[in-house]
Amino acid sequence: NIKFAIIGPENFLKDGVADIFKEYNIPCIGPTKYLAQLETSKYFCRDFLEKHSDLSSHSPNFKVVANLDDLEIAANSFKQEIVLKKDGLYRGKGVYVEGVDFTRENINKLYFRDNEPVIIEEKLYGDEYSLMSLVDTNGNIAHFPPIKDYKRLYDDNRGCNTGGMGCIIDNNNTLPFLN
Repeated sequence: NIKFAIIGPENFLKDGVADIFKEYNIPCIGPTKYLAQLETSKYFCRDFLEKHSDLSSHSPNFKVVANLDDLEIAANSFKQEIVLKKDGLYRGKGVYVEGVDFTRENINKLYFRDNEPVIIEEKLYGDEYSLMSLVDTNGNIAHFPPIKDYKRLYDDNRGCNTGGMGCIIDNNNTLPFLN
């Protein structure tokens, strides 16, 4: 007798729970397993943006590497600082920023122990925010207000990446740096 579902943690979306609800014609907030990859796979997301470049003119340059030697070669092709990202769901803990304990030993231990590909991309600068939207099967879109996420452990963006330390929005449901 389920009338409606809202799927929370991304691992359920990754596992295709929304597809099951769809199969039983139960309305659901949450993307299908295929579309959930925009959030659950950094490689899928970057590849999607590259194929649909009209969707994002500011997507970072990236490469996919399989081992430390390939990473060192790829890193030399970037003209600015880089970040490393594990491909799957790591709740913000799978990102490594150049200059923060960026040693060969640490990178090998953190990134290449599971024999999974790693995304290397240029570091982007500026304010980060999230804009969540609901889209129905008719293509109608309803946007939630944008929110600014705070990911660093300490003030002034110092400290390790936590994946999220809360978020803010102005009282007029916008952010001061958006126009």
